[in-house]
Amino acid sequence: MAGLVQPSHALVNQWMFAGSGHWAESAKWQTGVPKVGESVYIGSAPGTPLEVFVNASTATILHLGVGSVFGSPGGAVQHTLNIQDGAVLRVLLECTVEAQGVIVVDAGGVLDIGDGIMTVKGSLVMNG
Repeated sequence: MAGLVQPSHALVNQWMFAGSGHWAESAKWQTGVPKVGESVYIGSAPGTPLEVFVNASTATILHLGVGSVFGSPGGAVQHTLNIQDGAVLRVLLECTVEAQGVIVVDAGGVLDIGDGIMTVKGSLVMNG
């Protein structure tokens, strides 16, 4: 992923399903539901728009990339991460939204970057 420095110890986990779904759906991820210490990427299927929903849960990860695959662009279609009411997503080091990426945070949802870095080349939408 352009601009995102990968520590050699970080595990990579990307959305592998060629369509939309929920963050907690283990089978749609490369290595199961993302865990602390992982670098997570949404945008694995160039040409296929998708939306991943985080709902009613708390997740903590090391890095987040939306709209791209590790090391390459995600294509000309939009890839979206939607953090819904009651959900919390904590990104400990770095969050990057590529040009084809969108993060939507609904009213009651939380995207916690803490002291990390956030780069937005696409869109960050805060609802409500």
